[in-house]
Amino acid sequence: MDIKINAKGHPNQERLFEYYKKRLTEKFKKFRFLVTVETEIGREQKGDAKVALKVFPEKGNPIYVKSSNVSEHVAFQDAIRKAERQLERYKEIHYKSSHKNVTR
Repeated sequence: MDIKINAKGHPNQERLFEYYKKRLTEKFKKFRFLVTVETEIGREQKGDAKVALKVFPEKGNPIYVKSSNVSEHVAFQDAIRKAERQLERYKEIHYKSSHKNVTR
């Protein structure tokens, strides 16, 4: 799985990249069908932190989630939670569903 992080103008870029890559790898390693995870970190006009994740699975369309909060950490955790929920549904449809796996 390839992880790309875009955090223009963010202080402590090296530590941020290291932390985000570690957390994203931990959270998404169970989804073996993922090809790429793109992360964008920024600020909204009202000053809240914004975290957006774009996840590219092997099959189908990319999954896009975003979250904003006063705390960047909370926004990041919320975006991961949203992505995990969608990836579980994706996994069920494309890889586990009994009606999809029946051979005739």
